[in-house]
Amino acid sequence: MPAWVAFDRQVLSFNAYYQESVQELKEETYRIHECMIYYHLEDDTIEVFNIKRKNSRLNQGTIIRRHRIPKPSPHASEFYSLEDLNIGVEINFYGKVFKIVNCDHFTYKFLYKSGVKIPNPGHIPEDPYTKFRKTLEEEQLPLRPYKRIDTLKQFLEHDTHVLRFFCVWDDTASDFGVVHNCTLFYFLADDTIEIREVFSPNSGNDMSPILVKRGKLPKGENYVHFPGKVCDRTLLNVFGSLHKEGRYIYDGLQTGEVTIPYYGAGDLQFGNIISVYGRPFKLCDCDEFTKNFYRTKYGIVDFTPIKEKETLIEPIQYTCPPYNGFGNEEETLQNCNKIVIQSRPANFMQFLKYDKDGLDRRVLCFLAKMLTKECSVSEQDFIINYYLADDTIQITLKGETNSGVKTGIFLGRARVKLPNQQKFNIEPTKYYCAKDFNIGAVVELNHYVYRIIDADENTFKYMETHPEEFPQADIRKIVQKLKDSVKVGEEQLTKQFLFRDPGSSDYVTFQDMIDILCKCAPGNLSEHELITIGRFFKYEEPSLDKCPELVIMLTQEQLRKAGFEDMKDLLKSCLHEDRDRTGKIPATSLRCIMLSHNIPLKKYLLEELIEKFPKDDNGKIFYDELLKCIDWQERPQAIQVTQLVDPSLLKSPSSKVVIEKINYRTLLSNMYPPNHDVCDLQCNEKTQEATQPQSN
Repeated sequence: MPAWVAFDRQVLSFNAYYQESVQELKEETYRIHECMIYYHLEDDTIEVFNIKRKNSRLNQGTIIRRHRIPKPSPHASEFYSLEDLNIGVEINFYGKVFKIVNCDHFTYKFLYKSGVKIPNPGHIPEDPYTKFRKTLEEEQLPLRPYKRIDTLKQFLEHDTHVLRFFCVWDDTASDFGVVHNCTLFYFLADDTIEIREVFSPNSGNDMSPILVKRGKLPKGENYVHFPGKVCDRTLLNVFGSLHKEGRYIYDGLQTGEVTIPYYGAGDLQFGNIISVYGRPFKLCDCDEFTKNFYRTKYGIVDFTPIKEKETLIEPIQYTCPPYNGFGNEEETLQNCNKIVIQSRPANFMQFLKYDKDGLDRRVLCFLAKMLTKECSVSEQDFIINYYLADDTIQITLKGETNSGVKTGIFLGRARVKLPNQQKFNIEPTKYYCAKDFNIGAVVELNHYVYRIIDADENTFKYMETHPEEFPQADIRKIVQKLKDSVKVGEEQLTKQFLFRDPGSSDYVTFQDMIDILCKCAPGNLSEHELITIGRFFKYEEPSLDKCPELVIMLTQEQLRKAGFEDMKDLLKSCLHEDRDRTGKIPATSLRCIMLSHNIPLKKYLLEELIEKFPKDDNGKIFYDELLKCIDWQERPQAIQVTQLVDPSLLKSPSSKVVIEKINYRTLLSNMYPPNHDVCDLQCNEKTQEATQPQSN
């Protein structure tokens, strides 16, 4: 077996020393260095390590790295081996003579089993200079123990016990000074104090709460001393000077001790002003644990908080710089606020709130007529689109067929200012917002005056679902306003409606309702409010509506792009579900069938298709008719949705809102309820179900 396997990681350790002569020093003439010699059995390498001593000012550690050490001449061709190492042997390593005096237990056993005779261990001679320094250190040790400072009892009794005070530092007397609200913590375990500053949100201060780190807080102003003057124990130099040998004794009488008074728990009470390194802090309040501590130990019962007078800082009113004529007002404001010119920041939260959500475009679409006669296209119709995402307006010229007028965008999408504003003004420029647009409103957009005459269905629904923004679409306020403005009583108003309804069918035409309300409450209701009343109380014949064409077109467009041709399989699955062969299945079953066939429709479009498609009284869908409508191969739609710039323009308003009949009985019951309390309006669908006959 090779040696590097048999003696793997086996090392022999010897204790040795070498002597070094010292020149030109009075205190010492030679030094004794204690060393450790390590002999590695696996490859006969030797390493010498110098034992480290505290404050020796000498290079210590490894003095000869691990390798095979050659013997001195005349045997320079040979290397030291195990036969050359034993107790009492002197060996020469590169001019340094090392004497081995001892070895460890493992080395002793190894040499004994190898048949080597081992002498008795020797001793390392004492270094004279080390002995001299040891004597000096022993002379400085006290002959009796120091004064005992016991803090363990206080720590064990009051560990984790902290007193908390709420204090105020009034710094308003200095330049740019403010009132600082702080929290003072007093640790009973070691009588230390920590002060943290409490910042208000958006205060503009650096969020570094620790004002004074934890430590004992001195009283008065003479709290700064020379280093080393303040200590737990002091020594007196009774003989000698600083430059010669001296004699020191412990100051048992504390003649040279510096006494510094520190703040304690008894100094911290309500209303007291403590000096924190020259800064006055007033204690105003504390927590419940602190109150219980002072109540039990000091007998204090009055803990009325002290309220400091708050200095009201008037907010600085920043005035906008006047418009300089270059660019728009926002660019002028950004040039004054920023060194680097930047565009007006967009309202990102408004964009997320009113951005497109499925088929909901969040665009208010109005039909308008131009009142400015000087324009050549004043007789044409205009479509005004208001984008809620960024408050921009776009006007499109609708025109008529063969009118000789080029249709298209009349005003590009942008924010439009309100009229009659000074151009060079320090006040912020005001722009049109959503609440400025309603039926009958007159708006001036870029020096052209328009009158809004109609809107699409989505616009009406949005305005009715947000009555807080559009009071003209708030049916509650409109009914209350109508009740307060009607000059005749309930009987006279009912007679007016009965005169227009000779057959007592409870319904009158929309125009008759307008004539009656304008006669009984002249000039109090706007055009949009009349339309809102008509939409809420309108009567429709019981019939199944057709599915909106836009939903059908979008569905066919997605199926055509994906190449979906499994209409026959869909029909078979529907027939399997329709066991009675009624031609109708529930909407939930149809949704599951379409999802099981992996129909390539987006989730919102599939839900819109099933919700908008006609159903019977039991909520079942005619699946054969639905599959025929979405079959893009057999019944393709003429208009491709992908070619539209804005799907909301597909059904742009072209005429006045069509409301045929009004249920005046429901209107009167909401205006004059039987108990004469505040009216709780019902939705339009429930009103129709209560008044219409059941359809077959």
